[in-house]
Amino acid sequence: MVFLKNMTEKEFKVNEHIVLKLEDGKTNIYIGGTFFLLCKSLFIINPHENEKQWEINSIDEAAELLNSDLKKNITPEDLGLTPEEEFWGHCSNLQAWAEHDYNTRLLHSNLAFPLLGTLANEGDQIAKKYFKEEIAKRLESGDDKVKGYLIGEGYIEYLEHEELLRSILKDDDYKLILEIESIFKGEDDFLHFEPLELAHEDTINPGFRTKEREIIEIHFNSTKLKQFPEALTRLGTLEKLNLASCGLNDIPESIKNLKKLEVLNLAFNELKEIPVAITELPSLQELNLSHNWIRDLPDSLKNLKSLRKLGLNNNHFESINDILGELGNLEEVSIFNNDNLQELPEIIGNLKLDKTRMYYDKKEKI
Repeated sequence: MVFLKNMTEKEFKVNEHIVLKLEDGKTNIYIGGTFFLLCKSLFIINPHENEKQWEINSIDEAAELLNSDLKKNITPEDLGLTPEEEFWGHCSNLQAWAEHDYNTRLLHSNLAFPLLGTLANEGDQIAKKYFKEEIAKRLESGDDKVKGYLIGEGYIEYLEHEELLRSILKDDDYKLILEIESIFKGEDDFLHFEPLELAHEDTINPGFRTKEREIIEIHFNSTKLKQFPEALTRLGTLEKLNLASCGLNDIPESIKNLKKLEVLNLAFNELKEIPVAITELPSLQELNLSHNWIRDLPDSLKNLKSLRKLGLNNNHFESINDILGELGNLEEVSIFNNDNLQELPEIIGNLKLDKTRMYYDKKEKI
């Protein structure tokens, strides 16, 4: 419904909650009769001029595609648009948005989500119904800029933990995370994984990182595990696993299923030996076994052909056998604070180690 005030002022009612007004040549949005926002930009997309515009799935993508034009500060006047024509453009956009149940892809995220949240608070039942759903959908879409906006503005805090996990993970990984968390239900230190790419900088682990909605990295961060969670070994895309300071004295054989694992941190645990299953990880490049109770290196360690970094300091080695000499890609080894270790095998001299990173016997470097 349009109300004409005079030649320069107009009013358009989108629905019972949203009204747009043309005031002093500017388009203003009112929610529940209260000024909400000045409309600053009107995107004009002509797919006949640029084939890439056929592929646009949201206004955020359009803004990214038209970024170079936006930097030129092109005004509606430059395109021959009058304030009234621009006003009708904004009215058309908001009306289409409302008619499509407030689909946030139809507006730029920095307008859609504040507007949707305000409408929900105003009592708009459609907004209440779709507010959290739209947050989850846009997280699921994988658009990094939209994710960054939702994180930075705190919108992910509207989602329950399981809603958040479901929105950013594929179904199998989502179920695995819930399975791991369920081990700790009822415990004082209940395990609650945070998606680290969505967390604030001061977020404390445990947490995980994803790529294309699959988990590639998990940190437990000093969680006192009763046992190694077997579900972890079903995360076939896992590349980094941090189990430092978890009180572990055993690693299951099934860890060898993590064929893509590149980094494994088992420091500050209670391991008395290096599990053979670890030496069956073909992609492993970094292995930290420092601060355990290990006395010997297994012969099978030579199978780790991709290993570049090895941490063995603060264990109970009395000698180091020739196995290290067979790890041709090894670049860094730390063996300090093994009080009973008197010497290193001569074969280590055959390795192309960075000697500033080869530590031995607490203080000495070789």
